[in-house]
Amino acid sequence: MKLHPRHELRQKAEVEAQLKLLGIIKKYDLSYGEIFTILAKLMSNWARYLKKDEDKK
Repeated sequence: MKLHPRHELRQKAEVEAQLKLLGIIKKYDLSYGEIFTILAKLMSNWARYLKKDEDKK
């Protein structure tokens, strides 16, 4: 069964993001709390960006 091209791209991006995140975690010796705080802030910023973009339409 062939996957949708966007699904394949998403899978590749997810693996790449995981590897980069792991590198950052090791580089800065982050705790679980620090990791969750960073991820929550990224998600919040992204949601704000999407909302701003939506308001422009």
